[in-house]
Amino acid sequence: MNRRLELAERRGRLRERIARQRRELGLVLAPAGRALACADRLAGRWRRLAVWLRRHPLLTGTLVAGAVLVKPKRSLGLLRWVLLGTRLWRAAAK
Repeated sequence: MNRRLELAERRGRLRERIARQRRELGLVLAPAGRALACADRLAGRWRRLAVWLRRHPLLTGTLVAGAVLVKPKRSLGLLRWVLLGTRLWRAAAK
């Protein structure tokens, strides 16, 4: 009986310590939580953009081709952005 009482007291102290550590960890990680929430919002916007681009491939291709025709000297810079967009598109699709 005495052993069970000791174990119950030990368990109670352990649970109190765990609860205190969780509160402290929550306070310490609060700034990171705000940054992660911002990153989640941005990722959601990228996913919505990727979905929109997938649903309108003709319009997307027309806009890219029009930009290349209007500014042919900048087509290499545009190509870099297109490749980046393609990578983001594929990453959002996974």
